[in-house]
Amino acid sequence: MLAKTNPKCLNKIINNVLLGILTVVHYLRYLINRTLVVASVSFVLCYILVMYAYPWIASSPREMFWFLPIDWITSHWPYVRSIWFNWQSFNGGVIGGLLALIASGVVFYVSIHVDNKNRKRLLFAERTFLAESLSENFLPYFKTCVLFLNVVENRRSFDGTFDQSTSLPFELPRAPRDKETFVRCISVSDGENAEFISGYILKLQIFHARLRTTNEAFGKQGLVITSSNIRSCIFDLVELFAMTGKLMQHARGHSDSLHLNYEDFYNGMQSSNLDITSLADDYEADGYIKTVLKRGWSPMPIAFF
Repeated sequence: MLAKTNPKCLNKIINNVLLGILTVVHYLRYLINRTLVVASVSFVLCYILVMYAYPWIASSPREMFWFLPIDWITSHWPYVRSIWFNWQSFNGGVIGGLLALIASGVVFYVSIHVDNKNRKRLLFAERTFLAESLSENFLPYFKTCVLFLNVVENRRSFDGTFDQSTSLPFELPRAPRDKETFVRCISVSDGENAEFISGYILKLQIFHARLRTTNEAFGKQGLVITSSNIRSCIFDLVELFAMTGKLMQHARGHSDSLHLNYEDFYNGMQSSNLDITSLADDYEADGYIKTVLKRGWSPMPIAFF
């Protein structure tokens, strides 16, 4: 009889495998790029040494290069001239190729510089709308979620179970729909910041889905709400508050790098004003924050519980 596989464990294994594959691919790309650069530089240096430095040293007075065996080099000068004569086409091709490579490199880096300037200009404009969207749509939603979780907490009994016999006397808040600003910010942000903003939206969707499931469980039979479910919602909300605070700093130009640290999580916990007994013990919340940071916090959704 086959044992049942835990979906969370299977999901974690798949995430680790995909992360390992992406890491290997990224390392191979890095290694190939470095190898090509080293090979190109080595070829250019060898070409300059053989075709130009060697004849120049051989034809110079002995006093200039007293530390080199000029007599031996001079005796081989006719051979060097014959090499130059026989490799005229090769030299012309190499010089032409190097000039073309330099020209294409200059054009490439100029275009990158212009694109970066335009991207920074667009990002500066989108940051203004990002701060406005966070203040008017997302923060009010999160504060309403705090009230919703407080109502859920009031249904908790002394034995830790929840009274689900009747529906909650509180309407589930609607998730913010103003995501166009975030899409534009993702398109003009660099890799890490774009991943942070994308993960913010994904975690918001997961959090709202958990709230909706919790709300539907009251007044209906079937799904049983446990303290672990509510604690997961609370920790998700604390994380979203922390990410919102970091995005506000980024939108106002106070922080260019989007990554959470202990202070960001602590500020998110304080700004949420969660009046819930499951977080009454500060040690539990502090342990959660340290556990997340120790495992390596990621902006993309990963199941920690």
